[in-house]
Amino acid sequence: YGDWRRAVDGLVASLRLTLRRGAFQSRELDAFLRQRSAADRAYAAALNGANSPTSSEKPVAASPLGPDSSPTATAAAVSSAGRNVLLESLSGLQRAVAQAREAFAASLLEGSVLSGLSATTTEFEKTGSGILSDVDEGLKNVSEAHAHAAEAMAAYHRASFMEGRRRPGAGGGSSSGSSEPQTDTWLQEHRYRRAVGALQDRQQSFTAQLCGALQESRRLEEWREEMSRKMLGRYCTKLFQVETAVQSLANDGVKNLAGEQRHAGVSMVLTDLDALLRRGAEAGEEAAGDTSPGATASGATEDWPALARLRGLSFAGRPPPSVLGRMAGPVQAPRRWYGTQVCMLVLTKDDWLHSFLLAPPKDAGKGGKSASSSSSRSNGAGTGAAEAATPVGLESLEAEPHWSLYVPGTSIIAPVPGRARSFEIEEVKRGFFGIKSSRKELLQADTDEDFQRWTAALQMVRSGDFLRADAHAAPAAAGPPS
Repeated sequence: YGDWRRAVDGLVASLRLTLRRGAFQSRELDAFLRQRSAADRAYAAALNGANSPTSSEKPVAASPLGPDSSPTATAAAVSSAGRNVLLESLSGLQRAVAQAREAFAASLLEGSVLSGLSATTTEFEKTGSGILSDVDEGLKNVSEAHAHAAEAMAAYHRASFMEGRRRPGAGGGSSSGSSEPQTDTWLQEHRYRRAVGALQDRQQSFTAQLCGALQESRRLEEWREEMSRKMLGRYCTKLFQVETAVQSLANDGVKNLAGEQRHAGVSMVLTDLDALLRRGAEAGEEAAGDTSPGATASGATEDWPALARLRGLSFAGRPPPSVLGRMAGPVQAPRRWYGTQVCMLVLTKDDWLHSFLLAPPKDAGKGGKSASSSSSRSNGAGTGAAEAATPVGLESLEAEPHWSLYVPGTSIIAPVPGRARSFEIEEVKRGFFGIKSSRKELLQADTDEDFQRWTAALQMVRSGDFLRADAHAAPAAAGPPS
């Protein structure tokens, strides 16, 4: 019985595992299809809920370029009846894709795919549960028969070998003092034989039942797999159909893109912009006859009347020279550690001397002269305005000078001993608590003529000759009194 029971337990465990695995696969497939249906429904809802360019219920996100609040743009937007046809077509295709996805999801949930799979799973679990219940009941009956046989064998064992039997006395006749035996050995053996027979019958019956259950379980699993394959086949067919439909819609979108590239709806913004650019001819006809360099552009898109008029109204000339300067010109100044650098000196009518650093020309050769070789120009004794000292021009100077000195408060050493065409200008100031601070600058002219001009001009500022010359020149410029 022990070997038989171990074989039975192994088969029953395999049967139980087979049915459990089949049910798990069916439920796993059911969960997959339901999740796919939910994903397609969510995707369709997202497509339908996306902001449509033609929808008026949902506000458009604010642009970083600012609101469209100009009167011209607002009037054009209100009066224009055109729409972006291409974007509307793509929105329609998107809605069609959403409908196809929604129909696919509904066919999974409400069609024969999930319903058939759910029915298969329910039937499989119900039948499998019945098989296991019958097997468990039959095995329980066998266990009870085996226990009854074991009890009968124990009783027969006690009657045969443990308690013994009473026999009649020798010499014939029966003894009146003899007593009956407590049990009959044959009866115990008979009971044991009957219990063993019942156990054999139940073993054979259960063996046949277990073999039938295994065969039925195999047929049930084959049926479940076949139904699962059918449901998956329907799912794949529907998936192929919806993906083919979506691909067809995508092809329609590419077709619309190729056919509607120059549609009026697509170029509506450019049409309004072109109308705005053509409006310049109405504001001023003089722009059409403008022959300035800025008005005759080479590109066709730059010949709009509004742009031509704007170029005609723009100031293209150079500003007039300043009348507040006395003298300007390049000089050489020593660098911090070694060498020299070119700087532009400007002497103003307010008696200030400013120094601006100049970058050396890129095409200056080793043997050629630098930009500082051009001579400085002055207006003599304060008559006339300062002219441009170099080809670079004063307009190219930086807004802030490298240093500035008030000339009347300085001392000048010219020439500097040991340095040709050099002069030194020093400013001494008294700060807080009477502490002195000084600034000294060493400058070198390129020519002797420039050296004489600069030293003379600075001496005239310190002596006040420039002020007296300006005072005599002012009445003459104003004319005789009336």
